[in-house]
Amino acid sequence: MTPYIVYSTEESECKEKTMNEFSRELECFEEMADFFLYIISKINQKGKDTLPPYNEQDMAVMFLSTKILKSLTCLRNTINFGYYSESMHILRNVHETEYLCEYILKDPGIAKKWWERKRIPHSKVIQELSIPEPIQKMYGVLCDHTHSNVSSLIRDMSLEENMLSIRVSPIFRKKTAYYLIIHQCLLTIASIENCYDHFQKYQFIHFNSLDNEQFMTLKEKFSSIIKDWISYSDRTRTTEII
Repeated sequence: MTPYIVYSTEESECKEKTMNEFSRELECFEEMADFFLYIISKINQKGKDTLPPYNEQDMAVMFLSTKILKSLTCLRNTINFGYYSESMHILRNVHETEYLCEYILKDPGIAKKWWERKRIPHSKVIQELSIPEPIQKMYGVLCDHTHSNVSSLIRDMSLEENMLSIRVSPIFRKKTAYYLIIHQCLLTIASIENCYDHFQKYQFIHFNSLDNEQFMTLKEKFSSIIKDWISYSDRTRTTEII
């Protein structure tokens, strides 16, 4: 049996390369995640102090946002350590949760249905929100790489001396890591915006000028890394997971 120390060494190598290649993008994500946690904590504290309590829509948004933040934290670790297939599982789930949250924000009646544990198909969410085709395509790619099919497994296969072998330990793949990190940041900023706008709009939470300034700074940083990603995609002719 292969000792775990082998995997640990290769995980460390993946993390080092990821941190070196994408320090700016990862720093942006960490700042966004910290700000997201700050918002959720503020909403949660306000909920404890508020009489009457939040309504069904508010509570659904708070629960879903908390789930998204926890998933994004896990995603950070799986990407850093080179577990890309597992990262796609998490990213797909975050995608579904984020747009379910948007759907509930659009139609408060959906919150009641959600609390009653009724099924809300993702296809219905996409249709009702008129999700842009590039985002739908991204979701389709994540689905392809989530299920146990050739697309999701072939990256771990290699042919050596006419023998097919399966790689178990992680290996750094720049294009794949970049793709995942960018979409991690995309869903993070979208989730922050949902929370920030909804709870401020109905004056449940007061965000001061420093909060607003920090949020604007994060959006500017995100816009900058997206421009770099688009430039990279144009140069390498890839917008897909490799």
